[in-house]
Amino acid sequence: ARVVTLSGLKAGVYSVRLTFSEPDMSIIPGARVFGVSINGEPVVDSFDPVAETKGAHRAVTLEIEERSVDASGTLRIELNAKVGQPVISGIEVARKGLTMAPISRL
Repeated sequence: ARVVTLSGLKAGVYSVRLTFSEPDMSIIPGARVFGVSINGEPVVDSFDPVAETKGAHRAVTLEIEERSVDASGTLRIELNAKVGQPVISGIEVARKGLTMAPISRL
């Protein structure tokens, strides 16, 4: 598993955006598939960025609402490999009540 731990957050409820983009042009759909969990809670069981975007070097963003951070101030993002190795390109976190900018669509 690939784990990203964000610490130093205030306890509360957050929105999380995870952005994925396949860096390897030779990867085909089905060659990199993984599950996504936040603080041990599954978000997506089987995610394939190349299948979602229909190619490499294209971004797809998962928006996850209402994720709690306890007094430890830690948000743990876990990418669990099913096929190949997981890859992540960006993480945005905003406390409930704050607005994130809209995602640009081209």
